[in-house]
Amino acid sequence: MNNKIIIINGPNINLLGEREQSYYGSITFDKLKENCEKKSAELNLEVNFAQSNVEGEIVNTIQDIKPDVVFCIGWSYLLKQEILQIPKYGVIGYHPTLLP
Repeated sequence: MNNKIIIINGPNINLLGEREQSYYGSITFDKLKENCEKKSAELNLEVNFAQSNVEGEIVNTIQDIKPDVVFCIGWSYLLKQEILQIPKYGVIGYHPTLLP
């Protein structure tokens, strides 16, 4: 059985490649998804994506998918315990730009 991964993307991550490229780079959100899907197929992983500007929608998606791991990209606040307790192996956070 494949391990399930969900990549959750916080507010405005859907605008990658469209805004402030000097901070966020030129890769688009669609290209990022494509790269992740290709690599996950090579590694025999099931990858899902969730992007929303509304935290509750992300929580619902994570609960529906029941992933083994959550990768959190560009979230601008701490994840609540209700999210941290869902994945089997935990949550990995990443912020795509320099922090103040």
